Amino acid sequence: MLNFSFHALHRMALRGLSKADVAYVLAHGKCHFAAGANFYYLGKRQIPFCDSKSSQISRLEGTVVLLSKDDQTVITVYRNKKSFVPLRSKAKYYVEIEHKNNYH
Repeated sequence: MLNFSFHALHRMALRGLSKADVAYVLAHGKCHFAAGANFYYLGKRQIPFCDSKSSQISRLEGTVVLLSKDDQTVITVYRNKKSFVPLRSKAKYYVEIEHKNNYH
């Protein structure tokens, strides 16, 4: 069972999102854990082709649902098509420094 905070319900009402819309984002969205919470982002690539022609579903593109880390409570919901930029980090590498003895 999914619980909704008062703040989440208020934001959903302001943004015209229903509980079914939130459930769709959770089912099809990309999950990212950060700052002690789970962010579910529904981008264009996450919308199945069969749903992409539906205006009801395509309007959800860019929707982000923020869930508590136990995935039980919706904290807030917002829309931002550019909000989820995959975290890119450089590959970690270690440079081993050789100490050459110049004394022969």
